[in-house]
Amino acid sequence: MAINDRKLVWLQCESEAEARQAINQLKGQLSLNSMKGLLVGQSQEGFSSIRADRLATELGQSIDYLIFNAFDGFTPNALAQGAGLVRAPGVLILITPKASVWPNYADPFLQALVQSESYFSNYIQLLINGLNHSSNIICDIDAVELNSTTSTQLSESIALTADQQAVVNNLLDDWSQSTSTRVITADRGRGKSSALGYALKQSGWESNQVIVTAPDKRAVYSLYQQSDEFQPRFLHPAEALQELRTNPGIRMLVIDEAAAIATPLLDQLVESANHLAVSTTVNGYEGFGRGFSLRFLQRLGLQREGVNYSQLTEPVRWSQGDQLEETINELLFLTEDEAFNAFLGFDDGVYGLELDGLVSHPDRLQAIYQLLHLAHYRTSPNDLRVLLDSPGQSIFASVQGGVLVGVAWISAEGELSAELSEAIAQGVRRPNGNLLPQTLIFSEGVVTLGIKRFWRIARIAVAPDFRRSGIAAAMLRFIEAKAIASQIDFMGASFAGYEEVWQFWKASGYRAIRMGDRIDPVAGEPALLVMKALNDSATDDIQFICEQAVSRYQFEIERGLRSAMPVGFESLPKPLEQRTLSSHQIESLKRFAQGSAPLTLVRPWIELLDKGFAHNEVDHLELKPNKHQLKALRNRVSQFID
Repeated sequence: MAINDRKLVWLQCESEAEARQAINQLKGQLSLNSMKGLLVGQSQEGFSSIRADRLATELGQSIDYLIFNAFDGFTPNALAQGAGLVRAPGVLILITPKASVWPNYADPFLQALVQSESYFSNYIQLLINGLNHSSNIICDIDAVELNSTTSTQLSESIALTADQQAVVNNLLDDWSQSTSTRVITADRGRGKSSALGYALKQSGWESNQVIVTAPDKRAVYSLYQQSDEFQPRFLHPAEALQELRTNPGIRMLVIDEAAAIATPLLDQLVESANHLAVSTTVNGYEGFGRGFSLRFLQRLGLQREGVNYSQLTEPVRWSQGDQLEETINELLFLTEDEAFNAFLGFDDGVYGLELDGLVSHPDRLQAIYQLLHLAHYRTSPNDLRVLLDSPGQSIFASVQGGVLVGVAWISAEGELSAELSEAIAQGVRRPNGNLLPQTLIFSEGVVTLGIKRFWRIARIAVAPDFRRSGIAAAMLRFIEAKAIASQIDFMGASFAGYEEVWQFWKASGYRAIRMGDRIDPVAGEPALLVMKALNDSATDDIQFICEQAVSRYQFEIERGLRSAMPVGFESLPKPLEQRTLSSHQIESLKRFAQGSAPLTLVRPWIELLDKGFAHNEVDHLELKPNKHQLKALRNRVSQFID
């Protein structure tokens, strides 16, 4: 281990009390008066503390040490985020229960995933195996030493790396032209956002001529920090697209962490600005993957002329070949190696894999994760823990020539009690998972479907070289046959409602069930829910829900609340005029009056209560009425149905 390498220390403790004693012991060793650091976990005297699920708010900062107390909750994303904050020659100290008991320790994250009293974390066992096999781990608390002077001097005098300066020069040259397109790619910690900030500061642009967009403003903290007084507007991707279309004064668009934005929305964003700078992490914990370069970048050259590329390889806060970075990447499957041939020995076909068994075959698990990471813009290490530790999860793999070519992640949902279903309908319960039945119960008001059994396709991914060859459709057919044999009622999925994605599901026999009411600020479209019936009773249920949805959308179109039928519903027949309310609709109206059911569900039925009432108070009611309008309407509905 080089003298300037950052260190990973793993301390195992018998109890929470012993963990806190160990943290207190670290006070002297870390020279807290002259060192800057963070404690991830519950607050403790003498330390700046933060919860694991809030660590992303610190991205862009530089610290000398980070203590991660896993007794207070462990998430893979937080471990990677914390490692990215530590500057050389700093230290990341991971404090955990003893390896022999850690998989059974019900930390808050595991408790949120597991719905039983018998806790066991397959993911933690996988992590322990990786920690035990790493040669870069320090396990002795007495070995935790830092030269605070060296670390502080290093952090205070960070200048642009040669890679960053080259990017700044390239950008300034680009912006001297009438139009330009620059794509900047890098792994985590290479300072791409900072380079953009330096360039913007020297650009000569007016701040109102520039828009910066990213999935989350936290991703561009470094950009704004380095741009000093030059502070362009930040807008989420969907907002940025709207501004570009309506404001001709925008000359420059900066898209940071572009791989975490839905590709169809990116395609629209890049067409709208004279000058475009696109930056992204291509190998990181945020869910950004190389699928970005394989899909979006291939099309960018067709959309814009003269695309220029820059790559940052030199780390900013640590040395090239840093051992902590290497170890974290190995532990969290963030390495660039594509281990798709981990299924050598498998005959060609589709396989259902046992998740417990995958822990003892990390090469196969890594291949599965890498394919999900490659193919879906939101896959992150946290998903791997959800997959391994949540009940009702399963993986199906498609293999050709001993190579993994397709993966489908299935989540079993439903079988909810009548009491829980009613609580969901009233908006007082939101149990973990169960996206399909919860959406149908609350947003569609079909409470009786909670007891039915669902298999949701959480992810489906095909290796880039094998796309459009029928692999995904074949996997779905295999899974559907397994579902029918297991007496499942419905298969379903939810995704950003783009036409091209819908066409795949339509071709596979799925029906559009519901278009969400809110636009995803990153995907740029509301979520489209699709389902397929696996028995006669389920077929009747889907027909009922579809007719109800079409009726609602038609009502909204006729009253100017919607411009056209949503994707997936355009070709469905116009419903017959309804003259009476069903018992299901009356129950939904009662829930609306009580403040639980959404207005979007019951708006058409309110008109049936009384025509005069509807014309006076419903026709011109906005899609998102203020709380006073909504309260008045609920009171009026209550008078009619009581």
